Amino acid sequence: MKYDVFISYSRKDSNIAQQICKAFEQNGISYFIDQQGIGGGFEFPEVLAEAILNSRVILFLASKNSYVSKFTNSELTFAFNEKSKNSILPYIIDGSTIFTSPDLHEA
Repeated sequence: MKYDVFISYSRKDSNIAQQICKAFEQNGISYFIDQQGIGGGFEFPEVLAEAILNSRVILFLASKNSYVSKFTNSELTFAFNEKSKNSILPYIIDGSTIFTSPDLHEA
């Protein structure tokens, strides 16, 4: 594997993602994080697919922001379909409930 960790996160949670990257760097953990974003045409980029396939673990920074991000959802859907289910690790960063829509809490 090329990376220990693929980090899936919402751009709105970039500060937390960067803190995690620093901790990984300090501990010699290799990681992939997409800091350039997905292009306007929104086709799932080959570079993301390759990084997911070449990572031991997918770290999903779970938050209200990431639950509604079409980009994060695309990464997770691809990982879920192509990787072992045990390789996807959700890490709740804002106290929200895992995998629920924010709309459910407002109903």
